[in-house]
Amino acid sequence: WPDRCDGLVSVYIPDTTLVIVRDPLNPTIKSRFWYLYCSLTPRGEKALIPNRKGISRVAWTRNSPAWNFTNADLDPALKSFVDPDYVFIVRHVYQDRLIYAPGDPDYAEVEKLLLLQPTISVPTVTLEATADDNFPGTNGSSTE
Repeated sequence: WPDRCDGLVSVYIPDTTLVIVRDPLNPTIKSRFWYLYCSLTPRGEKALIPNRKGISRVAWTRNSPAWNFTNADLDPALKSFVDPDYVFIVRHVYQDRLIYAPGDPDYAEVEKLLLLQPTISVPTVTLEATADDNFPGTNGSSTE
């Protein structure tokens, strides 16, 4: 499949890749991933089910600290959170990323290839958030 790509635009999210799971981040950065508790534990699931708005508000505040959003901004997004499958889907996404649940079998072969960390040989741009404080900025190299 790499031969079908002319370029790549990616988002820097190191802790949600299968490779990083084997090579954890430092404790200061790791402590910012409180939401994984909701994804990986039964107790977190029980917290997520009745308090979607509260948890969503915390996530929005944490990930966009410079955005002074209001309930009028948050409420339309919450409509998707009342879907009966919301909790299952959100939990499964994180469980799959962290190898605690199986992914889609249709993509198993692609995941195996990605685990090899193939060289990216096309022009590439990596987008990084600067305000969320979850990940410090990098120069985009794999050695930093």
